[in-house]
Order: sequence, then structure tokens, then C-alpha cells
Amino acid sequence: MDTNKKHFARALFKNKVYESDGSAFEDLFCRVMELGSSSFNKVKPQGPYGDRKNDGFDSDTNTFYQVYAPENLALKERNATKKLNEDFEGLKDHWRKNGFQIDKYYFVVNDKFKGVYPSLYSAIRYLNDENKDIAIELFRAKHLEDTFLRLSEDDMSSVLGGIIPNSNDIEDIDYQILNEVIEFILHYDIQDVDKMIPTNPNFENKIMFNSISECFANFLRVGSQQTYVVHDFFERNSNFTKEELRNNFQSLYKEGMDLYRDDTNASDLVFSYIYKKSAPKSKKVYYDAVCVLMAHYFEFCDIFEPLE
Repeated sequence: MDTNKKHFARALFKNKVYESDGSAFEDLFCRVMELGSSSFNKVKPQGPYGDRKNDGFDSDTNTFYQVYAPENLALKERNATKKLNEDFEGLKDHWRKNGFQIDKYYFVVNDKFKGVYPSLYSAIRYLNDENKDIAIELFRAKHLEDTFLRLSEDDMSSVLGGIIPNSNDIEDIDYQILNEVIEFILHYDIQDVDKMIPTNPNFENKIMFNSISECFANFLRVGSQQTYVVHDFFERNSNFTKEELRNNFQSLYKEGMDLYRDDTNASDLVFSYIYKKSAPKSKKVYYDAVCVLMAHYFEFCDIFEPLE
């Protein structure tokens, strides 16, 4: 599957996740997992006994899954923690008594790519401390997206309920994820301005090493003070998203270098090339968001040359 097609499939899948609550999300989860692994077994509720706190399990890895997908997870924080504890104890009690080995347990939540509160992570850590023989983790929407994107094209189409259009039928969406993260930055609630973010000496040394002028260096410095927003975006989204966004910036850097490598002020010209190419609209707020992204990829050496 080519890149455009995969981006289009991802967008359609995200919409299904956003629209799915309760049993609809449970069905979506199980469908993706069944297609992703022949050893995944969906558990059908049995009359008044239900599913015995187990929506599905992988018989090869002894991994068990229980799904929780309220319409608004943020409003059900206390319920989520209560359900995690009750479902885990119920699953462990029934399935172990019936001869099943439990090596790993996933509490599956549809966070709709928004993340979960720290209280749920604390509850997970407590359960791990109390159950040393079972690895207990959260399974969020971003993890389901990664599983979906590893499926074959035919299996993706079956999940989406239709054939994914050919690249020729799709408007170029190579920069869809780039636009997505820029919108995320634009609408992000910034951290407390009283908190000081220390200067990274390697960041400054890399600016000097690449001979970036003071004007563009200041853009990077300002952007570097807000890269926590990019980290939060990655924490909420799939590994595919992270990899594709890095590929976008690496491609732009390579294009810029191919154009300006022999110029005496090549670094500034390349910076300007990436800066202008990345902004979806010619407005200051979009360029400010691009600076945050450029600072992130500059720091991690995905664009410009690393220190020797």
C-alpha cells in the first residue's frame, strides 16, 4: 500500500474510533485484533454470566484484554479505575480457576487519542506491584491504530467497510499528519509560564556548528521552549504517526540541501525552505507552530547536521 493510501486509511480508521463507544468500540477492537493475529479469540458473553471480565485473549501469548469505552472517558475517570480493578480481579478469579494461564493483561480504553489521567496509570502500577506474575498495561486508541496499520490492505478495507481508493483518486495528502500536529500545537493549552525550561547547551552548539544565522537561531530557541507540546502529541498518537512526521521533515531537509548545498549561506536557505514548505497557511500562528516542530527535529538531529 502506498503512502497516500495508508494516510487515507488511517484517517478513516480514526473517524471510526471517534464514533465508537461501548459495544461498538469493543466490536471494532476485536475485529482488528482477530485480523491481526490468528491466535486472538473473541469471548462471546454467555447469558447472565457475561464474558467473565474478558473480551478477548491471545492463546499463544496468554494475553487477556478487557475493553472500557464510555462516550467520554475524561468524565468517567473514577469509574475507569474502579472497573480496572474489578475486571482484573474477576478475570483472574474465573479464568485461572478454569485452567488458563495469564501472563499479560491489557485494560483497553478508547481515549479517542486524547490520553488518560495519571490516576489510571497509578492504578495500573499498583496492580503490577500486587501481581508480580502478570504484566498489566493500558491499551489505548493509538495502540489499536498501530495494529490496524499493520494489517493487509484487504483486511483494512474489511474493517473500514469499503475499498480504500487508489492513489490517483486521492488528493495529495502526504502532509496530512504535519497539518494535524500543527493544528494540535495551535490549540494546545500552554504550560505555566513561571516554569523555567533550561537551555540545552548541545542545542546552542549545534546552531553554531550548522552556521545558522542569529535570526533563524532565535526562531529555533523560541520553538525549543514549547517542544513539550510535540511530545504530548506523540504520546497520544500511534508510532506510525511519529515515523511519518519525522519522514516529512527529513524529506524536506534533503530537498533543501539538494537545492542549496553549494550556497555560502546554505543553512539559512534550507531553514527557510523547510519553514515555508511546512506551514499549511501563510499566517504567523502557523509559522510559529512550524518553529516548534523544527526545534524538535533539530534537537533530535533529524534535520541539519549533528555535532561531530
